[in-house]
Amino acid sequence: MTSENTPGARIRQARLAAGLKQAELAARAGISAPYLNLIEHDRRKIAGKLLIDLAKLLNVEATLLSQGAEAALIAGLNDIAALLDAEATVLPKDTADFAARFLPWANRLVALHGKYRELEHMVNAMADRLSHDPRLAGSLFEVLSAATAIRSTSAILAETTNIEPEWQNRFHRNLNEDSRRLAAGAQALVGFLDPEDADQNNILSPREELDGLLATRRYYFEEFEESGGDVTRRVEANPQLSVQAQKLLQDYLAQYQKDALALPQTTLSRILNEFGSDPVEAARRSGQALPVVMRRMASLGAQILNVEVGLLICDASGSVLFNKPVPGFKLPISAGFCAIWPVFEALQLPMRPIRLKLQQNGREGGLFQSVSFAQLPEIPARADPVLPVGYMLLQPDESVSQVPSAEMPHAQMPREVGLTCRLCTRADCFARREISVFAEEF
Repeated sequence: MTSENTPGARIRQARLAAGLKQAELAARAGISAPYLNLIEHDRRKIAGKLLIDLAKLLNVEATLLSQGAEAALIAGLNDIAALLDAEATVLPKDTADFAARFLPWANRLVALHGKYRELEHMVNAMADRLSHDPRLAGSLFEVLSAATAIRSTSAILAETTNIEPEWQNRFHRNLNEDSRRLAAGAQALVGFLDPEDADQNNILSPREELDGLLATRRYYFEEFEESGGDVTRRVEANPQLSVQAQKLLQDYLAQYQKDALALPQTTLSRILNEFGSDPVEAARRSGQALPVVMRRMASLGAQILNVEVGLLICDASGSVLFNKPVPGFKLPISAGFCAIWPVFEALQLPMRPIRLKLQQNGREGGLFQSVSFAQLPEIPARADPVLPVGYMLLQPDESVSQVPSAEMPHAQMPREVGLTCRLCTRADCFARREISVFAEEF
């Protein structure tokens, strides 16, 4: 019989309290009802994005599902303690004692900390969008340039006496035109920042439309794990996508189906269970190309590894061809990301896997094992250039997550990377191309 103090039992209790059936919750979470049943009976482990998604759907904290109320409270206090000055040592017994003696205050502190993290997440999301969305950047530029023009013209009119009527009329006409331009730019900016009042199809690129759809499916299409999947029918089932996004979806599903036939889920699951989650070893054991294994691990990670796996695919210009994010490591939306990511090293050394531990700077950055690889396409028949495609697979590195950096052997220390130069906190980076918004001189 399942214990009442297990993650599966807590998920079941929260589902019943929310008045949801297994099939309803499973559909909303993008998984099958039998798989949710296995989770609730603790026959499948749960962590990462799936745990967070279920917690959001059930309107509870993820730690309450994974650890229980008492452990979640102490874990929350430990998170708060970690924000204190590094010289202030707070032992686990201290937080447990505080929770026991001042339970209402402890609950309030953890609740306020959760609100702080939520606001921090919103700021980070907006920073990502400011950094990567060219339409938003264009709207901001239009607003700033129009405001500057109005200020300059107004200064001339205010500070200059005896302006000839002809010039005065010209300045007034410029003020009117720039004011209209400012109003149009501000309206466009509000449209970007307020999705409730904006048409989502007008603010999302086709790539972002595809990413949104794949995220709701958790990058997994069960019907294409068998040979009977129909790509055209699946594409037609998503009429909300633009024509360009439907073409991207068709290409993605065609590649998904081809990969699934080359490396079935059962085969990959058996290899990873027997020999570990190293994609290079899995490629050798399966006889498949490394990019096939990386794409399959990214789409099946939550199903067979019980942990989210991130994948970035890009070309040598840094343009993103595919982006599956992973909690704790932000991936770019378009281009212009960190120059010291190992995927760029792989692009300089095609067909050679590069293993490297990474940590993205910032308080939310976790430790990850990365494998990067660049695949060369077939040699073109004409004199066209050969364009390699870079892959970077990311898996959470639990083996060193509890070891302070100062105590790590140098060979085991992760490489500290950023997202973009503009949003990077690393002060001594030799690859910096522009000043960070966190720098004092910004």
